[in-house]
Amino acid sequence: MRQTRQIAAYVAAAAAMMLASQWAFGDGGRDRSKLPKKWIHGPAFNPPAGVPIWNPAKVRMNNGELTNGGTIGSIAQATSETAYCNIAANRTGEGASDFTWTEMQHSGIDWKQAWNAWAYPCAYLPSSASRPRGVVPGIRAAYTNVREIQKAVDGGAMVVVLPTLDSVQEARDAVQMAYYPPIGKRKYGPGQWQTLYANVPGGYRQTFNDNFVLWVMIETIEGS
Repeated sequence: MRQTRQIAAYVAAAAAMMLASQWAFGDGGRDRSKLPKKWIHGPAFNPPAGVPIWNPAKVRMNNGELTNGGTIGSIAQATSETAYCNIAANRTGEGASDFTWTEMQHSGIDWKQAWNAWAYPCAYLPSSASRPRGVVPGIRAAYTNVREIQKAVDGGAMVVVLPTLDSVQEARDAVQMAYYPPIGKRKYGPGQWQTLYANVPGGYRQTFNDNFVLWVMIETIEGS
């Protein structure tokens, strides 16, 4: 009983310290509804000045150019480095790949297979003089929820396509799930992105919001 009381006391003390630090840090008084507007997100969310966009799909979108996703639509394509790279490295003409449309909605590909494919050396190729059209991993999720989106972005997806959204609110919720603060509420966690984007200009964490592409698909009468 004594040990139980001690643990309870520690938990209560820790909770009190957390609340106190939130109030002090946010300077929002004890009206907690005002706190988020007062919080400071810190340098991890601030891109350095003058850093270029490094996601080739985002670059082309910003320039008003056609943006293509090379479809990885089968387990065979996801689990064969040769097959995946042939699609990812297609760089000629209007059909060149800017990202890989890893099909998680209408295929048997699982997350382990997707992450393994995105770890291939060809999966992320930045734009360069010799390869004007770079490529990044991308995905069409099976459905819109925080688990699907978190698995995608932690694995290295820089383009996420969400199917069958039926309302403006669903789109707003998706933004909250996908982006880091202050735009959204993506939870920080270690993932394969640390390896894939270790050397991107400005740092992945600081520049993610500027480089990430989120597309929603309106496919239903309700959504129209």
